[in-house]
Amino acid sequence: MVVEQQLERARLELLDMGLRANPQLNYRSGSKSLDIVDEKSANIFEILVEKEISLGFLPLPEVYQQKITENDDEGTFYSADDETDLPPLDLYLEQKKGESRFIDKYLQTGLIPSKLDKALLKLETEAHTMLQEQGVEVLYLALGFVQWSEPTNASVSRYAPLILVPVELIRSSARDSFKLRYTGEELGSNLTLAAKLRTEFKLMLPTYSDDLTISDYFKAVSDAIAAQSSWRVHQDKIGLGLFSFGKFQMYMDLDPSGWPEGKRPSQLSLISRLFRDGFEQSIEINPEDLNHPEKLHLVKDADSSQIEAILAMKSGADLIIQGPPGTGKSQTITNIIAEAVALGKKVLFVAQKMAALEVVKKRLDETHLGLAVLELHSHKSTKKTVLSSIRDSLDQGKPQTKSREQDFLELSESKMALDVYVNAIRSPILRSSLNYIESLGGLLQVNAKES
Repeated sequence: MVVEQQLERARLELLDMGLRANPQLNYRSGSKSLDIVDEKSANIFEILVEKEISLGFLPLPEVYQQKITENDDEGTFYSADDETDLPPLDLYLEQKKGESRFIDKYLQTGLIPSKLDKALLKLETEAHTMLQEQGVEVLYLALGFVQWSEPTNASVSRYAPLILVPVELIRSSARDSFKLRYTGEELGSNLTLAAKLRTEFKLMLPTYSDDLTISDYFKAVSDAIAAQSSWRVHQDKIGLGLFSFGKFQMYMDLDPSGWPEGKRPSQLSLISRLFRDGFEQSIEINPEDLNHPEKLHLVKDADSSQIEAILAMKSGADLIIQGPPGTGKSQTITNIIAEAVALGKKVLFVAQKMAALEVVKKRLDETHLGLAVLELHSHKSTKKTVLSSIRDSLDQGKPQTKSREQDFLELSESKMALDVYVNAIRSPILRSSLNYIESLGGLLQVNAKES
């Protein structure tokens, strides 16, 4: 039970049910979000996702820009005072554009142009940084929100998104305007909200699927929360923001109930060693193998400690390799992958940050092993890219390699020469009991005393 308890504690640390900085449960306008106003979710879904048409952004109409209140901390808002005859923005747009505003290729915002450009640039920069550092997509267009409240604080309404569409902000140059494009990755409902409602309110949030229209899904959510009299669904409330689901997805994956008996994480010997038993301090390696690195499929330079790691992998041992930056860990991983591929094995390589994945992939590309790799992260995990990568691998044909007999012969001669040299400097000089190294050390001591 010790392993189960430790694993469950680690799992619970992944679950973020806080409201302060969790937009999945408490979405708020701010520096990490942009409100889309006077649009319809169903129309946007059809244009952006189904037709895969990129959408631009519209700032606040010029007539309203003269009647705004600016605040750098809270954003930019328009306000109609007693002296103006301007109607509410949605009514104004209805009068000017009519129903055509819901089927154009633009998303309406309530920001002046300068503020809109700044907000979009900030969102794009932060999303790009997260993608580069951690390899996760965090930019989503939220369609439809549920307004909810906690029993202990019913007077404060929270807004949680219902459908999250993975998107990216693109532009051809710094002078161009940003456009919003659907990435093609899988979209779905708010898993964090579903867990919150299930565990704390005993409510089952419907799961969105391609079989449902989003209007049908919003209706299903409304029915599911009908028992909460103060809750309601705002199907045309829309927001663009940064949402991270990586940790929650890990929490769901580690749920013991989702694994077959005997295969649960807590029942795996590797997990038991990680949490309780530890790893073996020494791994038995044939010393003779260390003297013949040519028998390995090395694609990068390797010293004796790195060769030991490769041999340990070949022996089937579980091991942890530690070392500070610059000690050749990515080089060792590259060699391990190459050796495993040569043995007909499959390798899963994961890393917390994108940079680590890219370094190893670059090294594999340099050694012509890149086509043996299927990248399943970030923008490279779309269906089209994955299928294209598989096709390229299948089309590359049988590798053509030149004979290395001459290289092995030269290596053998070099090793023999080095062995002769090592034996020579260790042998006594003439009839003395001193070898070359000892004599050289004595000479250096004498010279030091004389100087």
